[in-house]
Parts: sequence; C-alpha cells; structure tokens
Amino acid sequence: MLQDLTDSYFDFLPVDVSDLQQALKVMARYQGVPLGLVDASLVALAERYQIQRILTLDRRHFSLIQLETMDYLELLP
Repeated sequence: MLQDLTDSYFDFLPVDVSDLQQALKVMARYQGVPLGLVDASLVALAERYQIQRILTLDRRHFSLIQLETMDYLELLP
C-alpha cells in the first residue's frame, strides 16, 4: 500500500475549513456513534466529491451513516 501511495495510485483530497465544519455536523448528527473526526471528515469529503466507495475496516459505524447528498456509501473491502 505504501508503494501505491508513493506511486500516486491514489488521489489525496485536501480537507478545508468547510469540510471540517461538515464533519462537525456529521459528528453532532451521530452523537451516539463513536465517530471521530477522521471518519466524519471522510464522510464530508465523500459528500463534497460525490464519492460513494469508502475503504474502511469500521463497517459497523460507517453502515449507520446516511448521506445528505447521495443515497448510500459502498463500504470496501
């Protein structure tokens, strides 16, 4: 995976202030779910860039998330 990162196999998306604000809203919406800033930021970026596929090992928490701008998230693997 590290080699893939250095070979630019993946795109890196910057997190800006509006993404952090959206992440805070996601965290507030799901107070009962232990969803941290990193996971909530992924949700914010997914909504902003219309990305439906999320690679995560935290399926239990991500499966509870309902997006505002898309119907669902496809959780990988």
